[in-house]
Amino acid sequence: MISTISLQNGKTLRVLDLSRCTFCYGTIECTFCCVCKESVPIEKILKNCTELKEFSLRKTRIHSTSVDFFVTNLTSKIEKLDLFGVSHLTDMHAKTLVTRCNKITELNLGGWKSRITTQSLNFIIEHLKLTLVNLNLESTHVWLDFSDLSELTNLEKLESFHYD
Repeated sequence: MISTISLQNGKTLRVLDLSRCTFCYGTIECTFCCVCKESVPIEKILKNCTELKEFSLRKTRIHSTSVDFFVTNLTSKIEKLDLFGVSHLTDMHAKTLVTRCNKITELNLGGWKSRITTQSLNFIIEHLKLTLVNLNLESTHVWLDFSDLSELTNLEKLESFHYD
């Protein structure tokens, strides 16, 4: 269904929410569908959905190689991105993502399964300082001190910051 939608509506689709999607009925985390041996639809989505403004993979189970593919191929037009609970998300992924997609206004990188640290916050501040309005780093391995919090003032449009 995802492949069909992305193929038929990819050029006009602006919002896509795949929260809690497992992409296949095989193992929990696989690069290829264990049932049909096709590549994960994430590749088809990113290839076909070039006009996305909002995308959610909240609590979606994707393999580390799919995360690599995702951050290097997501449309740079993206403005709202929810990756809460996506496994295998690292600081290098965050750097690639915010460097390429510097129009992001809402970003959610929260969740204990991500592997991001305070370094990701530095990349976010450097590359999204002119656009970011909402940032969520709840339940992450990001440990902020006072100097980190003071750096948040460099995010000129920031209105909402979630952190625990």
